[in-house]
Amino acid sequence: MERILTWHFTNGSTDVPSYFMERDYEPVGCVIMGKQGTAEITVDILRDGGSVLNAPTYLLLNETLDDIADDFIDGVELEQGSIITCTATGNGGVNGTTVHLQIQSMNE
Repeated sequence: MERILTWHFTNGSTDVPSYFMERDYEPVGCVIMGKQGTAEITVDILRDGGSVLNAPTYLLLNETLDDIADDFIDGVELEQGSIITCTATGNGGVNGTTVHLQIQSMNE
């Protein structure tokens, strides 16, 4: 089973979802989109507060990173019971930034 977790950021918003993993998953891809300004933004995906990426991903707004699957820590799993969150920061704001994380069940 595949799922897509989505976070949409607006300036000043701290109301972004957290996702509970009801089974074991592995990340298979990620799309990051920004639409306002020309500032660089930093995106990180977290499992129980710790990053699942080798390093935070940087993006100039108005650009799209279609697939950062190679940026995940080798063998990283999103274990059953873990909480998945996402952060986005930028010196010009993050308004209009959307992150989609594609995950696949490890139990099928």
